[in-house]
Amino acid sequence: MLIFGAFFFSTPSNAVCRIPSFLNSDPIEKAAYELCMQQERALRQQQEQIFRQQQQMQMQQMEMELQRREMERQTVIQQQQLEIQKRQLQLQRQEMVSSVQRDQSPLQPGLPASSYFLNTIVPMIADFNRSLPRKIDDITEVFRVDANDNVITYNLRVQSANISPNEYAVLVTNINQNACRDELMMQNIKSYGIKYVYRYFTESGSIHDILIQNLNC
Repeated sequence: MLIFGAFFFSTPSNAVCRIPSFLNSDPIEKAAYELCMQQERALRQQQEQIFRQQQQMQMQQMEMELQRREMERQTVIQQQQLEIQKRQLQLQRQEMVSSVQRDQSPLQPGLPASSYFLNTIVPMIADFNRSLPRKIDDITEVFRVDANDNVITYNLRVQSANISPNEYAVLVTNINQNACRDELMMQNIKSYGIKYVYRYFTESGSIHDILIQNLNC
């Protein structure tokens, strides 16, 4: 603390500028008073600046919190949409076999298995191939069906790098369940010993076969 006659000058943190008794007649007291006022104004400006900075920080924190909540909301929405798409894909794949089999002719009972396959199945498959490729869902299409040695093979192209073990297990379950609901397919398997193969080709070149031959429905 500086003392100039009757004037007391304190530090900026608690500056209190007292007007001296003889301001006009004492240049030292006048100078000290002016210096004190300058420091007091500087302190107020500094405090105001700190206050504004604190307000800006609070606004930024609020904006960050709102952004975080929005990101969480969007993540939940995306997860729900993915789950819906997954369920739709499963349903579409379940309908794949029925969709293809509906284009075939009805079963002709009484024919030997080899004759039935050669005279009925093979021509039907040849005719069906003229309508291919055919989209099954957004990422899967049937591009060729083969009929050889009492085996019907559906060749499918998948727009995916690979089929995970979980996805493969779901496909096996869905195709078997669908086969159990398809009367024509069940009759072909049980009466004529026809086997069905679903061969999935991925973009990475991997091949995944699903064989249907013995149904336990």
